Amino acid sequence: MSHVTLAALLWAVTAWRAPSLRHSPKQRALAAAFAALAIAMTAEIPRVSDAVDHLTGKPGTAYLIKHLTGAIAASAVLDFVTAVTRPAGTLRKTRRVTRYVAWTAMVLTFLLAPGADARQEYLEGNDQSAFAVAHVAIFTLYILVSMAVATVLFLYAGAKSPRGWTRAGMVLLGAGCAIGIAYSVERLYYITLAALHPMSDSSRQFHTGLSDDLKFVAIVVIAAGSCLPPISIAVEGARAWKNWRALAPGWAALTSAVPHVRLDESPPRYHITHRLRRRQGEFEDAILAVRAYCPPMVQQVAAATLPEPVLADAAWLLVAAQRAQEPGAVTAPAPHPSLAIPADELTVHHLCRLSHALADPRARDFAAALS
Repeated sequence: MSHVTLAALLWAVTAWRAPSLRHSPKQRALAAAFAALAIAMTAEIPRVSDAVDHLTGKPGTAYLIKHLTGAIAASAVLDFVTAVTRPAGTLRKTRRVTRYVAWTAMVLTFLLAPGADARQEYLEGNDQSAFAVAHVAIFTLYILVSMAVATVLFLYAGAKSPRGWTRAGMVLLGAGCAIGIAYSVERLYYITLAALHPMSDSSRQFHTGLSDDLKFVAIVVIAAGSCLPPISIAVEGARAWKNWRALAPGWAALTSAVPHVRLDESPPRYHITHRLRRRQGEFEDAILAVRAYCPPMVQQVAAATLPEPVLADAAWLLVAAQRAQEPGAVTAPAPHPSLAIPADELTVHHLCRLSHALADPRARDFAAALS
């Protein structure tokens, strides 16, 4: 994967997550992490790095921007997972002091190092400078520690999460951070080799390529893991909308007979989960209301006439709804009939089946014959 492709992917994720900036501190932290990663990867694009160096007049400035924004991204990821696992915060002051000390040290060591052109590999032109080696080492150690802590916390959060999509997202985030550990270890090994003795071009290319591959994979896995929980929300919303639509026929058939069960105000259209709960509650209340108008004999005849229990329930409910709308309608003697499914086992799925059965011509013909 090229730097341009990865940068485009990160900017896309950043734009997608931009609305979450107004939600909560942990969502802002994750959005900030991807924005910082997008800037870091953009700074690695040769044309961009050349333009930044030319603009500032300091060779390697793009490299410093890449490291600073990369460190900011690691801090933001750590803030996010800390908020997820321990909302009150863990060692907040220690983390804050550590990051500011590390960022300051990165800037100072960069400014004190020779101004060699480090567009492709900073240590190629600065491997004899202690400040340049220290700059890269500080950045890499900071990433290593941040990713190590984040890996443990993400896997812990995944193990504790009761929801499958969220659990998978946390595990993927933990896996991405674990790959970030491998990237950091590889970079530290390379830094050590470069500081101890000159390296051949083939050896430099191997280590540079390996660290780039690890970095790309880590970022992609982290991006994928961060997208799973929002995708799960979208999937749940789509499922809620589908069930809301499926309840419509039965809900309309019964609540029209007992309109007092309908609440005056409805949730906004975009609160589909709340709208589903409202419709489900009104549907259940309508069942309880209309069943009082159905003599037990009608239920017995429906059960004997129609092949399926849910179809029989729909048939006698339609009869009850018709009688509830008759002028001077009175309730039938108790006990009132109940659905074939016990009330404590009634789910949205069962209500959707009942709603479909209420629109079935066989149930409607049965009700019409007894009208």
